[in-house]
Amino acid sequence: MKIKLSTICCLLLACGTSFAQGVFEAPLSLSLGESAHLVAGIGYFRVTGSTVDYELAVYDLTAGSLSPVIATTSFESSFTTGLGQVITVSGCDFFPPNPFLPPPGPPGPITCPAQMSWAHYWGAFTLPAEQVAELLSGGGLLRIAGTSGFPSGSGGEVQGVISLVPEPSSFVLLAGGLLWLIRSKGGKVAQPGAAPNGGPATPVGNSGATEGPPSVS
Repeated sequence: MKIKLSTICCLLLACGTSFAQGVFEAPLSLSLGESAHLVAGIGYFRVTGSTVDYELAVYDLTAGSLSPVIATTSFESSFTTGLGQVITVSGCDFFPPNPFLPPPGPPGPITCPAQMSWAHYWGAFTLPAEQVAELLSGGGLLRIAGTSGFPSGSGGEVQGVISLVPEPSSFVLLAGGLLWLIRSKGGKVAQPGAAPNGGPATPVGNSGATEGPPSVS
């Protein structure tokens, strides 16, 4: 019984650690007045300690360097990207998938021929520990000053609420471990020397941060 309780505790700890790490998304929009907004991109973030890995897809086909700002309740921090790379996404979801979550499943039977081009940025930066705590507890706001490459050449600021998203890998780990415990209770009736059912678990999720091109000043 002690072994089973310790196993459950380890699984719950792993689940909690995954959330403490923090994976975030920030859909971006450009305001055209009080009642009109244009989709302007998306930001993906993974926080590990004070290090933040990021990937941005922004509607700015000049793909120049950007200086985004992350604002929380008490802090504002900025970072500078390198030059972007123009990518084209096709399918039912015109945003590229979050690179810090397990890959999405196969597409359904619906065909979506539409295509969308984005300026793609990725890299890493650091945040103060106090701001990381605020981000994990209450999210934040991502702001990017506009350029002439933004929709309609408006050059307005694009914004997006930064929200914490669950990591399915944590739940898969927890559910898989509990299922193993349930099945192991019936293992006493198995014949000695019988081949075990299944095999070693395969880790789910990215093995590390996506690397990008060197920053260009």
